[in-house]
Amino acid sequence: MFPWQEIGLLILKLLPQVVFSPLFWVVLILIHSQYRRINSLERNLFGIAFSSVGKQVWRSVLYGLLGGVAGSFLLTLVGVSLSGAGIIYLWPVAIALMLFNPRFMCFAYAGGIVSLSHLIFGFPDLEIPQILALVAVLHMVESLLIFLTGHLDPTPVILKKPSGELVGGFNLQKFWPIPVAVMLAVMMDMPGPSPDLIPMPDWWPLLRPRQLPPPGKELVYSLFLVTAALGYSDLALTCRPREKARRSA
Repeated sequence: MFPWQEIGLLILKLLPQVVFSPLFWVVLILIHSQYRRINSLERNLFGIAFSSVGKQVWRSVLYGLLGGVAGSFLLTLVGVSLSGAGIIYLWPVAIALMLFNPRFMCFAYAGGIVSLSHLIFGFPDLEIPQILALVAVLHMVESLLIFLTGHLDPTPVILKKPSGELVGGFNLQKFWPIPVAVMLAVMMDMPGPSPDLIPMPDWWPLLRPRQLPPPGKELVYSLFLVTAALGYSDLALTCRPREKARRSA
């Protein structure tokens, strides 16, 4: 049986460490800059901002923590390894893509580019099933967050159709920092019973690592906290923002 309780307690103990992560603060600064840009746009268009930047950032952090807990459970259940998922390569690509369009600040686009680079050039060295599993889990978390908060604080917009007719709608943009606990697999001599080790079922992990341990060795997984970022951007033209967000989710 999967040790849900033990894994859950371990994840909850790790989450407070996010405040000591420089990457988390970098993500938070990027998210703050995006919400400040939206706030400035609203002031220029309507003379007033419909929501404060601080409120949106704090909401993103709180829901990002919720999404991080859910994502950590799923990543641990699947058995995604930090060494195989190539997270260190995903972040620079994701930030570079964000410079072109904020909606590209997503590991799905970065993961596709990094995986394609591995297939064509052999660099970076990573396991594509691991990186695709990471992206899939983050998309599930993103879907949950869009469902819960994607409709909040929409920005009214007026667009011109190809026919020249003006139509009103809402611009939906959300960003979340996602602290997730991911595993790092290390080969060690077969350990004896220890209160620090959590025994896992025989079917776990679902994603087996590329390198299997030699005789006398065993893979021991440790949980580490890393920060991901998710973004959502959409337009609600023919329906209310809540309905549009739930359709997107």
